[in-house]
Amino acid sequence: SVNATRWVDNVQAHFKKSYPNDEYILLGNDQLVGVCLAIFIRRDHAPFVKNVIVDSVKTGMGGKIGNKGCVAIRLVLHNTSICFLCAHFTAGQNEFNERNKDYKSIMEKLSFQPPSRALWHDHIFFLGDFNYRLTIPRAQVEQFIKNEAYSQLLEYDQLKKEHSEGRVC
Repeated sequence: SVNATRWVDNVQAHFKKSYPNDEYILLGNDQLVGVCLAIFIRRDHAPFVKNVIVDSVKTGMGGKIGNKGCVAIRLVLHNTSICFLCAHFTAGQNEFNERNKDYKSIMEKLSFQPPSRALWHDHIFFLGDFNYRLTIPRAQVEQFIKNEAYSQLLEYDQLKKEHSEGRVC
């Protein structure tokens, strides 16, 4: 909570310095061990915000601890529903199945009242350390980068593969 407070304070100080003619307020924030999410809005938009709800899902150690998991904040701005998610998935080069399980668990367990799921929103912003990797050796990655062959790297991207095969959205 000390780190989350520090982040919120620093972001608010940045807003004051960078946007002196606008006032930003904190709508909501939440934190698991290594995941923090804070949502700010310009004060003049605040009257148009409703149904701000915060939820979190722990996925570490079978859902018992928050070293891995997700924090989420949903809101309605005017008549548009928006969901912000920040997640930290299982690490490890060959642990993509565990990362997929983290994603699935989060999507199944996140719930906002009235009954609402993350994917049911008009706009979804999913951020975090997903830990999906490139499946080629580092030297090969460096060669692609040196040759500016960035699109070729996507052929070896675990997240892109899992998405194309329908295991994650």
